[in-house]
Order: sequence, then structure tokens, then C-alpha cells
Amino acid sequence: MRGISVTWQAILFVSGALLHVGFLHWYARSAYPGSGPPHFLGGALMVSGVAAAGGLSVWFFLASFARQVLEEVRPRPSGLVVRGALYGVSATFVATEVVFVFMASLAAVQSARASGGHPFSDTLLSLVEIQTYGMDVNLRGLLFGLAYGGVAGATLYALRRGRPPLPVLVPRKVRLARASVAAAILGLICVPFVVPGGLCSVVAIVFGVRALLRRGNSEAPRPTRAAYVGVAGGVVGLLVTLLWTISSVLQFAPRR
Repeated sequence: MRGISVTWQAILFVSGALLHVGFLHWYARSAYPGSGPPHFLGGALMVSGVAAAGGLSVWFFLASFARQVLEEVRPRPSGLVVRGALYGVSATFVATEVVFVFMASLAAVQSARASGGHPFSDTLLSLVEIQTYGMDVNLRGLLFGLAYGGVAGATLYALRRGRPPLPVLVPRKVRLARASVAAAILGLICVPFVVPGGLCSVVAIVFGVRALLRRGNSEAPRPTRAAYVGVAGGVVGLLVTLLWTISSVLQFAPRR
């Protein structure tokens, strides 16, 4: 991330890892007050996966957010808190989905070895089950991301206040178009995992439309080809995800 020192990027990664490991321990205790949490929630593999996913996700989202704040001329504190909260929610959701896919893959491999089934189809079934029972995790993660993201936005405003803005390296229109293409590609890759694939496709469409509607200037002529590619890729990703979901339901539904 240009404009953000390596030290601050490392701080973001470590902070994200510690925050999400803390969230894991808090969830394990609060969700299972009587019987206690399952053993795998406190295992080294789970803790390491949550730390890695949380650290990378927070680094990616909040470092980008910090760069945008440093380029703004007069950032408003309320706007930064709201945007920071949204970035926090996005980071936690992505980290949670990565952990869900990881858990589903491990469960599928173990099930395939025991029963002789196909790991890929078992992964889909495991992921659907984990997504269903993991709704509580996503809801709590929503509040968790709003909290630390809002604090991050307020902190950035305090650090940014009174300092001259950094030069704009990449116009926002171009960033939105590039993000749209990246989200569309991720959406197509994650089609088998349904929820991540569908959400990435929706994000691709939103970013692409925003880039197309944004006023053009000499640095970023309107319209941008990448934005059209992102929107088209997002639409295709949504359609493929929908067809994949319908075919999976029909395939694994019990036959009468």
C-alpha cells in the first residue's frame, strides 16, 4: 500500500490477528455458557487460521481506507467513523467466510477418507451446514466489525487532523473500476461456495456502477472499460451462482 509505512501495515496485521482471536475466544465462551465450547474452537489450527485470516483481512481493508483518508483534503469525522465501521464489517465478514471455507474443506477431506466420497461435493455440503449454523457468528461479527471499524475511523481522523493531504496517486474512479474487476474475478472463483461468490459478484456490480456514474476528469476519462468488465463479470457471477445453487439443491435433495 503506497503511502502507508511498513510499520503501520504490520501494526494493522497484528491488530487484526489479535482482534479476531479475541473475538473467537469471546464467542466460544458466550455462545456455550453451560457446556463449554467445542474442543476444535480452541485448537491451535483454528486459532492460527483465525489469526491469519483476520490479520490479512484487516490489513487489506484498513490500509486501503487509511490511504484514502490521507489523500482527502477535509475529511469529516462522522463520515470517517461510518466508513471505518463499514470497512471493519467487510474485513470481519471476509475473514469469517475464509475460515468457514477452510473448516468445510477439512471436514470434507475427513469425511471423504472415512466414507470414500468425493471431497468437492462433501465440501459443498459441509459449507452449507457451516453457513447455516454460522449465522450467529456473522451477526456477532457484524457488531464486532462496526465497533472496531468505527474506532479505526475516529483514530485516523485524529492522526490526520492538521496535516496536509498526500498526493492522489490513483483517482477514485479508477480504484472503483479496478475493485469491480477484482471482485468479479473472486466471485467467479468462489461460485462453488455460494455465499462468498454471490457477495463478491454483488460488490463487483456496485463498484462498477459507481465508477460509471462518477464524473469523469482528465485523469480518468468516462466511461472506463474496466468498470463495464466488472459489472458484466458480476452479473455473470450472480447468474452462475444462482444456477449452481439450484443444481446443488436438486442434486442433494432427498428423492421421494
